[in-house]
Amino acid sequence: MSAQDIRQLTSGILIALFLLASVGSAAHAQSAADELSECQQIEAQRLTAIEDDVAANGPMSSDLYEKYFSLALLYRVRDDHQQAAEALEQAHHRQRVPHALISPEQIAVIRELRTNSIALGDFERAITLDVQLMRIATQNPGHPESTHILVATAERQ
Repeated sequence: MSAQDIRQLTSGILIALFLLASVGSAAHAQSAADELSECQQIEAQRLTAIEDDVAANGPMSSDLYEKYFSLALLYRVRDDHQQAAEALEQAHHRQRVPHALISPEQIAVIRELRTNSIALGDFERAITLDVQLMRIATQNPGHPESTHILVATAERQ
């Protein structure tokens, strides 16, 4: 992941967090409408970036993971969990191919898939994703996230 990709992903996350924080206030109704319009513009930009990347580098471009992941976060902020699920599945697929079927690099996307599955009411899928996270944690005991994954999963049980 290049520095530019990290900046773009961080920027997308910050915008998503900003939108999430500000949309909740009734006093900012006009501001929320403006932000929704801005959110739609960002969505269009991200979709165009994905299309351009696929055209230039093919459907398995290494840059597509970050683009789909960022798009999924944007959809989640808008409470569009179905589109978020689709974008997360695309991101997960791009992460599994260059690594392994289950690897520590997939922790972030699996966590988001789990959160999104709960939002959609698909608790069976959330449990399956918990099992994947536990498998990653037990196969990679030295990874910084392993202890957190195991503790969080145990607390949910």
